[in-house]
Parts: sequence; C-alpha cells; structure tokens
Amino acid sequence: MAAERDPETGRFLAGNNAGPLGAGAKQAARLHAALKSVTGADVQAVFAGLLDKARTGDAKAAELWLSYVVGKAPQYVGLMGPDGKPAIIIREIVVEKRPPPGVIVAPV
Repeated sequence: MAAERDPETGRFLAGNNAGPLGAGAKQAARLHAALKSVTGADVQAVFAGLLDKARTGDAKAAELWLSYVVGKAPQYVGLMGPDGKPAIIIREIVVEKRPPPGVIVAPV
C-alpha cells in the first residue's frame, strides 16, 4: 500500500507513519532522550554491578563484562569441501560479447 501524500506538495499527510512525525521518528526521539539521560556514573554502576555478579559466579554476567572490557575472541570460519578438506574458492568472471543492437550475426 502506497503512503498517502498531498497531491500538490508531495508531502506525507498528517497521521501517516511514513512521514517525519510517524512512528519511526517518535521511537527514535524516545531512544535519543533515553540515551541523553544516561550519565557516565550510570554506566560505571552497571559495570560494577556486572563485575559483582561475575565475582559471585554468574557466568552470563562474567561473559558480558569480559566481552566489553577485554573484547570478544575472534571467530574462525572454516569452509570445508564435500571431501572434508578445506574448500578452494574460485572466482571466474565470464563476459559474453554481444553485437550492438540492430546488427545481425550469421551463425558460423
């Protein structure tokens, strides 16, 4: 369904979710306001709480805390062929030459 627009200006009509004051813009404004309200002290308190939980044995808290402080370990992706050996990837570009439009080429 096409978004309703003003036929003269092409602007979205009032109440249309696709417009600049639609649902997406409102949600972005709420998120922006929420992020503005967070202080550095709030972030430090969250990390301190995660560290306290990690020290008591909470594995999820430890994993989350470490992923932000130390960083996540690099993930290896191995591509294996059907025989179980590493796959060999070959890229080949084939360009078919065609005659210009209107030119008839007789078969050989």
